[in-house]
Amino acid sequence: TTMMLGVFTNGTGQSAQPSGYRVAGKTGSTEVPNSYGFGTKDQWIVGYTPDIVVATWVGFDRTSRQHYMQGISETGITRLYKAEMEGILPYTAQTQFTEKAPNQIVKDNGSNFDWTGGLGQKIQDGIGSAGQKINEWYNSVKGLFGQ
Repeated sequence: TTMMLGVFTNGTGQSAQPSGYRVAGKTGSTEVPNSYGFGTKDQWIVGYTPDIVVATWVGFDRTSRQHYMQGISETGITRLYKAEMEGILPYTAQTQFTEKAPNQIVKDNGSNFDWTGGLGQKIQDGIGSAGQKINEWYNSVKGLFGQ
């Protein structure tokens, strides 16, 4: 549960987060082949509170280049799921989770662990290195033409 609490607060289910409620869960989709375009065969969300579990699925059993869902879970099923949950949750006991969110556990333990491992800096370094290599290549090709 602890890990799944983050799905709706800062994960793939953010836009499905029912207003005013804490929900744990998982999102998913089955992508169509790249040759079809950008889209999915199906999309699903399973979310739960201590009181209820709601699973929502939309999709097609068979897809083709002309018959599939354009976009991804964040643009499709999330609005439907959010509306379902906001319609159901007010009628539950509204029992609260006792588990803490993962980022809160890290803070409580006094850790400032950078889960990205400096990923941003590594990307910047890689881009800088790639730019330098491209510039070197360009100058060597330009030199072939006496420029």
